[in-house]
Amino acid sequence: MKIDLSRIVKGCLAMAAVAALAGCPDFSKNDSVPTEITRIAAFKCIVPNIETCQGRGAEIPAGTLPPTNEGFQVWVWHPGANTTSWRILWADGFTDNQIHVAQDSVGQGVNLGPILADGIKQMWVRAAIIAVSRDLKDTTVLARDSIGWTFP
Repeated sequence: MKIDLSRIVKGCLAMAAVAALAGCPDFSKNDSVPTEITRIAAFKCIVPNIETCQGRGAEIPAGTLPPTNEGFQVWVWHPGANTTSWRILWADGFTDNQIHVAQDSVGQGVNLGPILADGIKQMWVRAAIIAVSRDLKDTTVLARDSIGWTFP
């Protein structure tokens, strides 16, 4: 008995295509989750005394200044998968955008040492959920929030 492998392969490919299509979302329905930032908070690094956090440690209580001689993190929570743009802002300047894509929450490492060395005393970390146009040329801010501090 001769086995026709091409028929078996074609049959397997057809079954895989049907299974793949069955698992695809129906984009004609508008069942998206509202885009919003539900919480923003600062956290110490899980490993102290380093410039770049390796993980999220204890929350820095509201009204308390973050560390100035080591890194820390700012986290936002949002429903669903989103693209976030992060910046550190002060009265007459800001850092370059840092872009992250994440599900439900995302953190950004921060080190204020170089900024404070320039004599800047008031700053904010801003997170914005952004949408990118189909041609990848424009972005739109869908939601934003920030956390800030005034240093002595």
